[in-house]
Amino acid sequence: LRKKTLTEEDVEVKAYLKIKAEEEKELTEDLKKTLWMVRLRNFIVENNFTDALAYLMAIPMDSLRPYEIKAFAGDGREIVFGMIQNEAKNENYPNLLKIFEFYNDRFERKVNREPLTRYLVGKALLNIGTYDAFDANYEEFKNSKDAPAREFPLWIPRDDSFSSDYLM
Repeated sequence: LRKKTLTEEDVEVKAYLKIKAEEEKELTEDLKKTLWMVRLRNFIVENNFTDALAYLMAIPMDSLRPYEIKAFAGDGREIVFGMIQNEAKNENYPNLLKIFEFYNDRFERKVNREPLTRYLVGKALLNIGTYDAFDANYEEFKNSKDAPAREFPLWIPRDDSFSSDYLM
């Protein structure tokens, strides 16, 4: 699914994501994985992060190859970024930090780090007054500044007008 803004015409396309029990028997392992990824990305593009995360957690990651795990982890990173961004917009900083702490090791460390996430976490830490944790986050932020930028998958729009140096 590459379309970032869905229209009424796309409702028909989404119907193909539902398969019947008799059709499932004919799916190869690669087709199943592709279907999982398309369904997951559909949730992400629709900003339905709760369902996307639940769907991702139901995928049997232990049965996947390392490069497939990395692809799903990238999508998981996008889901977490979307959730963090929503909490930042709503100024719900405790929930933002809970999301970050719970999912950081699971997804962010498997794909390139993103300075914007560290910035939002740092802002949340300052707003709730945990300055020691902010200092540790700032060190991580400085370390991620020179990391290669994530280019794919980027399903959640970002404000590219801020550089890492500006955010610091």
